[in-house]
Amino acid sequence: MEAKRYVLIGTAGHIDHGKTSLVKMLTGCETDTLKEERERGLTIDIGFAPCELRGDLMACMVDVPGHEKFVRNMVAGATGIDAVLLVVAANDSVMPQTVEHLRIVEILGIERGLVAVTKIDMVDEELRELAILEVHDLLKGTFLENAPVCPVSSVTGEGFEALWLALTDVVESCRDRPVDGIFRMPVESAFTVQGFGTVITGMPPSGRVRVGEKLELLPQGKTGRLRGLEVYGKPAEEGFAGQCLALNVADLDTGTIERGNVLATPGYLAPFDMAEARLKLLPSTPRPLLHQAAVRFHSGTEEVQGRVFFLDRERLDAGEEAFVQFRLDRPVVVTPGDRYVIRQAGPVVTIGGGRILRPSAQKAKRFREGLVADLGKLEGALADPADFVEWLLGKAGAEPQRMEDLKGRALLPEARLREVLEHLVAEGRAVRLPEASTYVAAGALRDAEERIRKALAEYHAANPLRLGLDAHALRKAADLEPALAEAAIASLAMRKAVAREGGRVALAGHRVTLSPADEALAAKLETTLLAAGVSPPEIPALAAETSVSPQKVTTLLFSLCDRGVAVRVSEEIFAHREGESKARKLLVDHLRANGKLGVVDYRDLLGASRKYVYAWLDHFDALGVTYRVENLRYLRESAAGQDS
Repeated sequence: MEAKRYVLIGTAGHIDHGKTSLVKMLTGCETDTLKEERERGLTIDIGFAPCELRGDLMACMVDVPGHEKFVRNMVAGATGIDAVLLVVAANDSVMPQTVEHLRIVEILGIERGLVAVTKIDMVDEELRELAILEVHDLLKGTFLENAPVCPVSSVTGEGFEALWLALTDVVESCRDRPVDGIFRMPVESAFTVQGFGTVITGMPPSGRVRVGEKLELLPQGKTGRLRGLEVYGKPAEEGFAGQCLALNVADLDTGTIERGNVLATPGYLAPFDMAEARLKLLPSTPRPLLHQAAVRFHSGTEEVQGRVFFLDRERLDAGEEAFVQFRLDRPVVVTPGDRYVIRQAGPVVTIGGGRILRPSAQKAKRFREGLVADLGKLEGALADPADFVEWLLGKAGAEPQRMEDLKGRALLPEARLREVLEHLVAEGRAVRLPEASTYVAAGALRDAEERIRKALAEYHAANPLRLGLDAHALRKAADLEPALAEAAIASLAMRKAVAREGGRVALAGHRVTLSPADEALAAKLETTLLAAGVSPPEIPALAAETSVSPQKVTTLLFSLCDRGVAVRVSEEIFAHREGESKARKLLVDHLRANGKLGVVDYRDLLGASRKYVYAWLDHFDALGVTYRVENLRYLRESAAGQDS
């Protein structure tokens, strides 16, 4: 039966404690493939070997070097594994790299594993038991405290069955890798195979890839097509997170590829030379880490020099943790949630690590109010894609986010992102706006509703005789994006908190009541405008005619607009609706017959002065009936079929 589940098991332990021999016993494969490794009997680089535990369960053993000079390679191999096989030789017991490797896999967030006490054929029973006791002492307080400890000999085979069963149990307990995210794979190695071309190997922490798809090499930004792939040395059409892959990629030259590069779905990832992160120092760190200290930064298969900048302090003592920004000597590709390890620049020793929270294009401002709290919220959201997308929406505030905006930052293919967004909408944690594929956090909608309420309340207080604001003016008053403003108004209207009437929005309960004297004056103004047709008197003239202030006249004219009786043509000109209808009909009929219209043409049609001609032309431009090219007007297609 073909394997259905794939789990990555990484070895860890001191040099010459039998990791490679143990892997060979479990898999039948020799992982020391370099000539120098065979000559020196020393693992230098990472090795891979498939271990089929059952027909439906496959483990890939990742053999890492134990020598302290090759810790970089060890970190590269341990990054992305699901569980660890810690190896301790009975004749040496716990050694410096045993401790350092254990600390590294803890920093990398590994939660499962087991221990093999090897070379038991080289010691008596008493030394064997002593080594096992020392191993248990080492494991106290770590994630391996209750892990199986299996004495075994790669020479005689003693203890093999118990180790095999324990390994199977650990593999069965591992969670499946996420395959719904984008595909990305830190590059372990790249080489050329005659007749095939470039082959790139690695262990993808997320996503899936199929033959024929395009892949992007970062930070170079070059793309190539996947011509073929192997999973554990066997040809396949598709590769998943949690597998050891060899990818045959066209259009990429091995001379441009290095360990530490990343192969990914195009268009999602970018290199950055800064990143915010949570950093925890190991209790064994020899001295405090100071602000701007130089460190070696390890993430994925990458190692780069850099400096650590504390965001809310000047130093970090052993065992403490804090939010930091790393500023690196060159750009790297990291994503939110990635694990990393830091080592002192000198003497070189592992001192801590943690999780990347976000790559950054700008320097963080130290001690900025809210920065640490914001990073804390982000950290809490990284465990679940829905929480992370909700955080992204919340971070955007009142700015609606399109699917295209979110896709790259959420690191999710569009189909999966849509599922997550609809889940958030169903739970009331996000809102889908009327504009297609646009979303905001639920909190942003509530904030928009409050802005709408406040803007209307202020408007009603200043204009008690006005019915309300049109949607465009209300959006501007509330300083909201159109789609979000419309969603907020619709939400308030559905709950009857606002009312819509005649194209205007008002708070529920707002009523315009004119006094008998004002009603009489408004009726007189209506009669005057109706009689004036397309050339109504301006506000100062109306004020003089009615013997009231221009402000009073303006208020009553707006009241007539709210009732649908009048329209505002320009700053000082209000006209009756019938006057507007006449001016529009004359304009549209001429344009339908002639295709274009000049100022003189319209003056002759209206029989009005140039002041009114320009006012009406600008008015109909603003309404979208016409558009202007130099001194001529043309009929918009959207208005061409409308009744005049």
